[in-house]
Amino acid sequence: MKEVELVPQEITYVAFQFALFKRAVLITKDSIVFKNKTLLAKDIVAIRYNRLNKVAGNRIAKSYYKIEIKDKNNKIISIAFSHMVSQGKPEVIEKVYFDLLNAISPIQNNILNNYHTLLNSGNTIELTDFKINNSGIELSSGFIKKQVFIPWNNLNVKYINGSLSLFNKEKEVATYGYGITWNLKSIEDICNRMILKKNMPLPYTM
Repeated sequence: MKEVELVPQEITYVAFQFALFKRAVLITKDSIVFKNKTLLAKDIVAIRYNRLNKVAGNRIAKSYYKIEIKDKNNKIISIAFSHMVSQGKPEVIEKVYFDLLNAISPIQNNILNNYHTLLNSGNTIELTDFKINNSGIELSSGFIKKQVFIPWNNLNVKYINGSLSLFNKEKEVATYGYGITWNLKSIEDICNRMILKKNMPLPYTM
């Protein structure tokens, strides 16, 4: 991974999770510190995050938030919290979630740029559930992990309620959760870029 420069800051929050508690995430120029764990930004290779709402009576009753980051040595920082609407001011805890995502966005961009460097060099990106090259994406589908290859010209992706669904033309092939699958946001970005690239008209020549 390349060197990554973060914006130094401290992000604190108070949330309800069995009891009131206060947490602080310390962002330095080159690291993230949380609950006595430190990850160097340049060593982080995977990110996953999700926000889920629990609905009761057609209204949001409680929101759950999770952000996890993992380095090359499989060391993980997990930041998870929840907020009950009855506590009031849900926008405060919502801001914490997006502040954290903004803080780690340089790392997210670095991961994505490294993936594109591999593709542009003609290499294959190999992840737990995906193999990606300039021809298309191969993914594991179903409980038996059946391998399915979809060329870029046939691929469609759609975000549905915290998950990413992949379609071979009109047929849904597999769905992955953002809070479960590492680097799914980067996979989504790569898919959208490659779909756009493959669907661009050829340059006009005389």
